[in-house]
Amino acid sequence: MELKEYIKVIRESLVAADRRIAVEEILRSPELFDGEVVTTVCACIADIDYGVRDIAGSGLMQIDEVWKDLVCENLAQYSTSNDIEVRNMASDILLKIKPDNISPLIDLFLDSNHDDVKFAMDIAGQIATAEYIDLFLDHIQHYDSNVRCSVVEAVGNIFANYPENDYDKGEIIKVFEEAYWSDEDLKPFIIEALGKIGGDEVQDFLINLINNEPNFFLRVAAVDALSICSDNIGVCYTLLDLLPTVNDELKILFLKTIYAIAFRLGTAITLPDKFRYVAQLALLDNNPDSYGAGLVALGNSYIKVDVPYLMKIILRNDSEIQKFMIHNLMNTSDVIVIEEFIKVFFNKFDLTDSENLDFLSFVVAETPYSPEKNVISLVKSLIKNTINNKPVYWESIISTCLDISKELTRKELEKMKSVSDASDEEFLNEILIRFEIKL
Repeated sequence: MELKEYIKVIRESLVAADRRIAVEEILRSPELFDGEVVTTVCACIADIDYGVRDIAGSGLMQIDEVWKDLVCENLAQYSTSNDIEVRNMASDILLKIKPDNISPLIDLFLDSNHDDVKFAMDIAGQIATAEYIDLFLDHIQHYDSNVRCSVVEAVGNIFANYPENDYDKGEIIKVFEEAYWSDEDLKPFIIEALGKIGGDEVQDFLINLINNEPNFFLRVAAVDALSICSDNIGVCYTLLDLLPTVNDELKILFLKTIYAIAFRLGTAITLPDKFRYVAQLALLDNNPDSYGAGLVALGNSYIKVDVPYLMKIILRNDSEIQKFMIHNLMNTSDVIVIEEFIKVFFNKFDLTDSENLDFLSFVVAETPYSPEKNVISLVKSLIKNTINNKPVYWESIISTCLDISKELTRKELEKMKSVSDASDEEFLNEILIRFEIKL
């Protein structure tokens, strides 16, 4: 059969199976496509048979680039369909193929139905390049708030997708700043979009919001936006200066933002001692970016008061952050911190729980590179606390000590045996027998 015959089947046949076969056969010959073929396949996404729809949709998502603008011309109309599945399929195809000419979608911005306008904008906003920005901004004062929000989102997405475009950021900031103070509905969307746009003026505007916006959640959004867009290390110091003025929740968010910016710029930020408690609080937060920032903010060397907060890291399923913490603990922290760490571990860790011990392997891996005095302190503390507490996971602890140093382990067990009471001695003998250790 020729393609034109298959087209006739698609248009005239009442048998769904025949239409499915016809679409499949057409899609097998992309080198023979012409405008009529592409238009016919596009129409199939609204076929009453879901099989025909799926076959056509799958084919259109893989269509050659030469046809993508024609596909947009044909599918744009379906973004106003009352059939949500047809509407979504049209959207998925257009987002996949990313046509260059999205004028058919732009034309729908003038539709009388605001829901249809919003849907068209949401599609176009993820495809459009900077040349379309003005066509979005023309609707910044649309009567429907959802459409206005879509305008702002679209502009932010254009800058996220094409950050090196030539559009004047100053003009956008001017429009957005005016809209921010006159349209409550747009505020969170403008903040998010500005985070994608970036630049000095944006950073100044966001810092101004952090200082002056009365709504707590919008201040949080402004801090988040800064963490994404700031390229100025001075912003970090501005946020440090603001730490005393905000509550604990914002302090943690500020800290996360400070270290996100510093990391992106490859600059080290030393947290003043008076704010060390903020880093400790961040270790209690469940957000990986927050507790990661808290750990970095503590610096390379921990102190005794950090230990209860560091213990939270042990209970997290985050091997990379555990490795980082163990490295600093074993290599650059004082002996008394290591001793306190092991003591708190046994006090806080469930003595009947044998899980969450993965960090011990990181300890073993780190000790060959650690100062000798730190290794001795570690083994001594592990054995002493094991004998005193008799946890169910004692075999894992002793095995760890032996992996670190058989000689150190034997010496410490011998010392403990010389000062042990009857109960401890019985336990010690069990250890010696289990691991075949001779004193």
